[in-house]
Amino acid sequence: SVDGAEQVVLECVAGVCDPAPKTLVAPLGDVIDVDDAASGLDGLLSSIDRIEVTLIDAHVRANTLTVDASPIDIFWGPEGASGIDEMRHIATIPAIPAGSTMLGEVALDPVGVDGLSDHLVTISRRARFFARTRVDLVPGGRYPEGSLELEAVVSIRATGTITG
Repeated sequence: SVDGAEQVVLECVAGVCDPAPKTLVAPLGDVIDVDDAASGLDGLLSSIDRIEVTLIDAHVRANTLTVDASPIDIFWGPEGASGIDEMRHIATIPAIPAGSTMLGEVALDPVGVDGLSDHLVTISRRARFFARTRVDLVPGGRYPEGSLELEAVVSIRATGTITG
């Protein structure tokens, strides 16, 4: 479910009604466990100095939206995070035109990447991700219908000391 999707506020001036912009927030999957994802590397590294997100490769699997999708900000947080206020920005997926399956480069936020690396190395190898976007309908514009299905693959690089 998406937080805040249940209520739309309208502002009407001179007979023209404009829905107020709405921020939508949703969790992205379950908690990510780096140790589980890298279980085949057990014993290879005796100590890990850095775990870095090097790429987020997003694909539009399906898009039946009748309006353009605004950019989508991706945030990370600790395993126990329950909302975006406990998160840090890590990437932005560009706007997606209505019906399009084309997607531009996902821009990584270096500060968020560094923060996630520090978290995964020193605090916990588990984290969770949330997405946030903003919907701002134009008076007289199309009513939004349809759905958007995105798939994102996160590539990470771990560096450290190799055991002998």
